[in-house]
Amino acid sequence: MNKELLQNPEIENKPRIDFIWTLDRICAWNCPFCCVDALYVRRKGSEILIQSNGINLSFPFLEDEGGVYTQAAKKLREERLALSVEEKLRILDNLKGVNPRIDFSGGDLLLLPENLEVIKRASELFGRSNIGITTTGVGMERRHVADYLDYVGEVEFTYDQVGTYDYRQPGYNDSNLNAITELCGRGVKTRALIPLTQLNSDSETIRKIYMTPVSYTHLRAHETSLHLVCRLL
Repeated sequence: MNKELLQNPEIENKPRIDFIWTLDRICAWNCPFCCVDALYVRRKGSEILIQSNGINLSFPFLEDEGGVYTQAAKKLREERLALSVEEKLRILDNLKGVNPRIDFSGGDLLLLPENLEVIKRASELFGRSNIGITTTGVGMERRHVADYLDYVGEVEFTYDQVGTYDYRQPGYNDSNLNAITELCGRGVKTRALIPLTQLNSDSETIRKIYMTPVSYTHLRAHETSLHLVCRLL
């Protein structure tokens, strides 16, 4: 059963400040127009590759040192390209004096179980209703909903095209849509984001995104809110 964590009474009457925190840039997808230049992590043979527009790293995969994403996170911390859990928790401590609403984003923060510690701590400090996450189907499938559902009030995901398209890897939108159904009826808000590009901003495509049978079943029937996000891509 979901339990609402009580908001800290010391901050209830202070002005609300909204934060979008890119908690982790590691991602399982390689979208060329990513607005945060997420780090596409994968294993290729005996190596782990970390790639983005600004980073290109490769290093040996070690069988006894955890999974691909765990080893990538460790490498990024060694290169001072990512924060440790302790550093992230210190940032939360510095927010105690304000009344924040935090959307933890990525990359895909659910790829790394250590990020759950940050989400839980934020929920304890500021209340479940003030915490949201933006993730992908891959991350949601790797974590059981019980790992995070008691600590977040809203889950956001991208759904920006129906059928075949050229600017994302196959399966991206479908995996997001399929994974989000597990959250339906569990007391958490869900929100679908549609980044507008030259390939999906015409009225017919937007209609298909919202009205095709699979979209209707997953989005409208489950009362997922739908938001257009203009990024001029």
